[in-house]
Amino acid sequence: MAKIDLRRRAATGRERFDLVFGIVLQAMRSASEARLSASNVPQLVQGILRALGASAEDVERAMRRANDAALPRAAQARLPRQI
Repeated sequence: MAKIDLRRRAATGRERFDLVFGIVLQAMRSASEARLSASNVPQLVQGILRALGASAEDVERAMRRANDAALPRAAQARLPRQI
């Protein structure tokens, strides 16, 4: 039987669905058991994007854009509210 390099083989649609479903299910389980922190979210998002077939470079670019968009909102949240 030939050895298959799973890292080089393109995943089928069903396999991608199963990967994403598994990641989301595990995240939900961890959250319900209070074992999921905000610091885990980027890894979850990266895993889902990779499971969907995004390249490592595309995932890195998307994560940078998300971080850049989140930083101004986080800074605004720390500002005192005006009444």
